Amino acid sequence: EGAWNSGYPLLQSRIALGSGGGTGVGLGASRQEWQYVPNAHNVFVFSILGEELGLIGEVAVLVAF
Repeated sequence: EGAWNSGYPLLQSRIALGSGGGTGVGLGASRQEWQYVPNAHNVFVFSILGEELGLIGEVAVLVAF
């Protein structure tokens, strides 16, 4: 059981969000999007944006909404 069976996408999403840090890794430079996070283009898009844009970019997206 555990994260490898039922929580794998959520675990990888949290890793992506955390690896972005404050400023992110840059647009299009996401490692999690292409290798580990399933449905990154629709279900976990906020996590991938967090990895690419960082905390600053996430706050900007939230303010824009």
